[in-house]
Amino acid sequence: PADVLKMRWTDIKDGILHIQQNKTQAAVRIRVESELKKVLDTIRSRKIISPTIVKKLNQAVFQRAFKDACDKAETEAKESGIDFRRFQFRDIRAKAATDSDNQTAAQKLLGHKHSTTTDIYRRDDEKTIAPLNKKIRNG
Repeated sequence: PADVLKMRWTDIKDGILHIQQNKTQAAVRIRVESELKKVLDTIRSRKIISPTIVKKLNQAVFQRAFKDACDKAETEAKESGIDFRRFQFRDIRAKAATDSDNQTAAQKLLGHKHSTTTDIYRRDDEKTIAPLNKKIRNG
């Protein structure tokens, strides 16, 4: 969460989001494309003036907003007949590693020096489900 909250619009240069991770101090570069581009465009379209990409929230507000988003996702999944398991915000890191194309891509994304550390985060494919790909709505 700390890495996400410190991301600034000026960290995006030539279509790449440049991040220096708090924990490892690793430099990570993420291409702004596909779903990430859609999310960033949606945030920009709201015209909320802030140097950071995500507005800083106090912990209680953040936890409530995350719980509400999970509740909504669970309801939509049930209505669509999709299996849904509750998760915590910290699980998103493991999900990103697991969804990476390969071990090397996951290691770069997480900023790990050793692939054995990345192994801790990547989940067995048999235990994972595909994300619910739904178009992002403004508002």
